[in-house]
Amino acid sequence: MKILRKGGEFLDGQIRGHGKKVLWGFGGCVLFCAVFFFVSHGVAGLIGMVVVFRLFGATYDEWEHWYLGMRGELAVTKVLQSLPDEYVLLNDLMLPMARGNIDHFLIGPNGLFVIETKNYSGNVKCDGDRWFLNGHATKSLSWQAKSNAMLDPTHKISSA
Repeated sequence: MKILRKGGEFLDGQIRGHGKKVLWGFGGCVLFCAVFFFVSHGVAGLIGMVVVFRLFGATYDEWEHWYLGMRGELAVTKVLQSLPDEYVLLNDLMLPMARGNIDHFLIGPNGLFVIETKNYSGNVKCDGDRWFLNGHATKSLSWQAKSNAMLDPTHKISSA
């Protein structure tokens, strides 16, 4: 298989942006803890410390989500590399009318394929456009792939 576009710019940007938030959050936690311990503010300071740590945890979780997504996309590319040379792969495409990126666009003798990658662990089930992760309903994973696959390239964006 030939890879015409390695990609990764979209995910790299997300990972860098969220990584900066994590670092700022960590710095905020350290600063808040220093103030709390050196200038005791009682219960209000303790509540503030809990809030700051929760915000830091949420920011880290968001960064981890994007990082794991990148690892998943790399794993899919590695698996697709075993296809014959009649296939061509373009990764991380940004189309003008799309809401997000296309993770993988595969061109082969048997058709065109839009592949949306998610890096989930556990039991994933699909019933039409309803998706379940470990028995709990989750957002439809097929929506983005379908919307990008059906994107009309001749549609013009209006300025109004």
